[in-house]
Amino acid sequence: MADIETEKTGVPDTGGLVVDDAGGVGAGAPETAAELADIPVEPAVEEGGRADAPEEAADCRDGLLSAMKKGFSGLELSLSGLRELTENMSSQLERNRRLEEHIDKLHAENQNYKSGLLKKILMPFVNEIIFMIDSYAQLNKNYAEKDISQIDTAKLLKQFGDIVGDLENALYKNGVEAYESEEGAAVDFVRQKVVKTVLTDDPQKHKTVCARVKKGFTLEDKIIRQEQVSCYKFENNPSTKQE
Repeated sequence: MADIETEKTGVPDTGGLVVDDAGGVGAGAPETAAELADIPVEPAVEEGGRADAPEEAADCRDGLLSAMKKGFSGLELSLSGLRELTENMSSQLERNRRLEEHIDKLHAENQNYKSGLLKKILMPFVNEIIFMIDSYAQLNKNYAEKDISQIDTAKLLKQFGDIVGDLENALYKNGVEAYESEEGAAVDFVRQKVVKTVLTDDPQKHKTVCARVKKGFTLEDKIIRQEQVSCYKFENNPSTKQE
């Protein structure tokens, strides 16, 4: 067989032993299985492959893990920010709720105060009106029990005048004052309203009060109703027609 192998390859079969250039067996050649096991084996390299591929795969894996860690870290930061924003919104909503409750409470207290103040202001006036109602009801009863021939007309007219005076007195006690101008005085267009004009040929009477029609009223020096008057209007040839 050795001869046949020699003929095919031109190299004599050495049985796996290292042969030197002179054709002898090398002195350092392993002779046992144990010595063969100690020989370092180079990693097999496939065709088109590289021996450092496992190291690149490890680097790729480490880079991927690092990127994932960074991504998770960013996600945790985002979630933390979202939680903080949610907590801030909840706190703001709670503050708004408390503020609304406080405003509602103040509004209710203000309404109660205004209601109490209004009653305090109105009660004296109301009591005056009630007193006059009682007085005039009794006056009406007294006249109703009399025969018409027994009624004193002058006294009755005076009592009607007293009604006006009593009402004005009730207003005065609550800060409302009646006022009226003097006839012949110049018209004050702030405090007076001209409801009628009377023609005159006397230029001295032009825009002066001819007659009082209705009283004016003030509340704390503020006019709440102007006095109504008639006034003179000068014309060279006045007619009897009145404006």
